[in-house]
Amino acid sequence: MSLFQAADRWIDDFQMQLSMPVAMRIAEFCRDPEMEGAAIPLLDLRQFMQTDPEKRVEDNVLSVVLGPFGVAHDDHHTYWQGVKVIVGMTTVVAVLCRLTSQGNGGFYNVKCWDIQSQDYVYHGDPAGERQIHPNGVIKIVCEYLAAAFHVGHVERDDLSAHNDQIIEANKALVGGDEESARRADFEAAARKVFGKGD
Repeated sequence: MSLFQAADRWIDDFQMQLSMPVAMRIAEFCRDPEMEGAAIPLLDLRQFMQTDPEKRVEDNVLSVVLGPFGVAHDDHHTYWQGVKVIVGMTTVVAVLCRLTSQGNGGFYNVKCWDIQSQDYVYHGDPAGERQIHPNGVIKIVCEYLAAAFHVGHVERDDLSAHNDQIIEANKALVGGDEESARRADFEAAARKVFGKGD
């Protein structure tokens, strides 16, 4: 099996085990609280491609779409977008993922469209040295969508962006002991910077 084939298999597994619950949680958050029983706006790529672009623009409906989008490789990493939030024809959120040639990967950045600046704002570690936990991705995306598009159930704790159990069974896939140690080092450094360290 080639390296690219192995990467594709890894991405497929990642999309099913991690991106799917994240996308479902975001879509659930975006449901209209006034419309009981409204369909969750979650589509996979095949379903999304079957929608009418003109109708999407006309209705201006927000959709959560499961990737992978735009898989690209360089010498050391494979990159792709695991989840997108699309309004009409415009991508307003893209959740970026990365896989190393050693087979380690996860969510490492979220880009959100800023309506005022008409540009994307990136959330995550600027150096790309640590991953964002899936619950962090959910929180970033849901808080952004609540503020920018006035969707979601921000007043109800049970439907808020926080859900510590969302991927409890898959924690090993988001970094393991090495990632935990790296996060601890970052937190210790941050405490020292702000005068709260030893």
